[in-house]
Amino acid sequence: MHYIDRQRAESYQGKRTAKSIFEAYEDYLSMAEKLGKDLSDEMIYRPRELKRRHDELVEAHRRYMEAERARMRQDEARKKAMEMEEKYPGSGSILAEIKPEYEYEGEHFRIIVPQNFYEITLEGMELHHCAGATERYFDRILQRETFICFLRRTEEPGKPFYTIEVEPGGTIRQHRGMYDMEPDIDEIKPFLREWQGEIRKRMRAQDHELARISAIKRDENLEELRQKGNTRVLEALMEDLMEVV
Repeated sequence: MHYIDRQRAESYQGKRTAKSIFEAYEDYLSMAEKLGKDLSDEMIYRPRELKRRHDELVEAHRRYMEAERARMRQDEARKKAMEMEEKYPGSGSILAEIKPEYEYEGEHFRIIVPQNFYEITLEGMELHHCAGATERYFDRILQRETFICFLRRTEEPGKPFYTIEVEPGGTIRQHRGMYDMEPDIDEIKPFLREWQGEIRKRMRAQDHELARISAIKRDENLEELRQKGNTRVLEALMEDLMEVV
């Protein structure tokens, strides 16, 4: 009680009850144990400034839990990607082939081509959308109907921001951010138009034929949605569609 009373006066300036400080102390010890701290060390089990050390461990525990969730996502993405690579072999070579054609960097944004299905699956998990969660995207890559690219802020190239589905001719079928939302889309679209122009300049003879076939398949897909009356998905796709000007 002497320790609790002292913390109440010094760490909390008398603004908390002894009971609430004891609960904070209990919470602190619990977090310290989970983080592998040595509870036999007096500096750990009886910190001089309980509030400061408690708040530090709250932040450390938050980072620990984020890392654990990230590790679990990575494990799940790796397992899913292995299944898809077995079912759709040869994806890595396709993605490596298109990298020089599709990667592009502007002042504020850049386009990155993923190296493999694992990166695509993890991107979908990080942004909480369906890229990487459904097989159609992997099948389209293997058929060279569409490719998946990542749009990142130039200053944060490692942080997922937008996932782009693009046809061989540069037509963008989908552009989706976190939870399928589209933050700063008015700022991003001019960059996407600039990127489309760059893709057109880099196109090879075979890309023109792939683009023609991809456009036919896209129209067939949209017509199928119309026939099924799936207006919600149809409207979302039509809103995202950015044909090359």
